[in-house]
Amino acid sequence: SDFCMAMHKMGFTGNVLSLWKELTQGARESCWLGDLDHKLTRGLDQLAAGLFKVYKGGARQAWEEVPKAWATRMNFHEFMQWAEEQAIIRSRGFAVSNRCLFDALDLHGAGTVTLEEFTFLDHWAHKRLKKPLPVAPAVAPSKWDVSIAPLPEIIKSPKKRSIRELRSFLEQKYGGPGGAGRAWRVAMDVKGRGALSPSDFGSACRAVGWKHDHLAMFRLLKAAGNGLV
Repeated sequence: SDFCMAMHKMGFTGNVLSLWKELTQGARESCWLGDLDHKLTRGLDQLAAGLFKVYKGGARQAWEEVPKAWATRMNFHEFMQWAEEQAIIRSRGFAVSNRCLFDALDLHGAGTVTLEEFTFLDHWAHKRLKKPLPVAPAVAPSKWDVSIAPLPEIIKSPKKRSIRELRSFLEQKYGGPGGAGRAWRVAMDVKGRGALSPSDFGSACRAVGWKHDHLAMFRLLKAAGNGLV
């Protein structure tokens, strides 16, 4: 599932299923940031509430008043200067540190935040505080736009791939002989169930970079494995 793939991508080596049950309390079908970090959730609520108290147009309107050395990015010190000047910072502070809030907005860990990253607060306020989602301004077409028509859709090659080709692909990507087994353990059967459904197999193929028809390959493997993949 999405959660299992995310944990694998982050390098989590613990029991994913136990973590999922703990976060969802074994009763829900999804989890979110609030299940993982209650204090950060509260801090984002407070920051978004302060933002919309001053700027009815949300983060895009606020962006125009943020003092930025670079027009497209703001750093932590500029964020703090803006928040203090506009009285966004609460007298009692936030539930988490100011740095923690800034880092939560800094999606790529670059030490700066772009407008697109900053507008995360608009979506957060819309979901959590029921604020109306500000409408992004329409982008006027450039007079230099000389595009005539969209590129034609890329059609997948009709060539059928064999199990041997999949095995060779996995061996090349996961360290030579035995690579298929390593790929199965670390990237494909992330739930440790020993078998995959068609949808799980499709997710596994995307995880390892296999871009060919996964359903056709699933049928081949199912036939070769007496009904199991």
